[in-house]
Amino acid sequence: MKTFERVMLKLNERQNKPTHTVIQYNYTLEESRSYMLDRVREEKTVSFEKIFEICENRIHAIFLFLSTLELIQQKFMTILVGEGKNNFILEFNENRAEDEHELVFP
Repeated sequence: MKTFERVMLKLNERQNKPTHTVIQYNYTLEESRSYMLDRVREEKTVSFEKIFEICENRIHAIFLFLSTLELIQQKFMTILVGEGKNNFILEFNENRAEDEHELVFP
């Protein structure tokens, strides 16, 4: 009986294994960075909320957010705190624009 019980447990574990699904999205981090850089360069200052107007879904918003953080870290733009609660403004860094040819994405 114990042997049968172990066999049934193993069979159950095999049948209930988690499956992993890979989903390919229609956008990339490179495209998100390019979009962010172009938008901020063109408008000079953009409210943080405005950059997410084009989002198709939550994952797309995450791509844009990560691109924003990377461009801030690379000093292509800065983030300013506006008036009121949760009011952030992205500003193009004109000084860094001269070094744009150095922009290298992994």
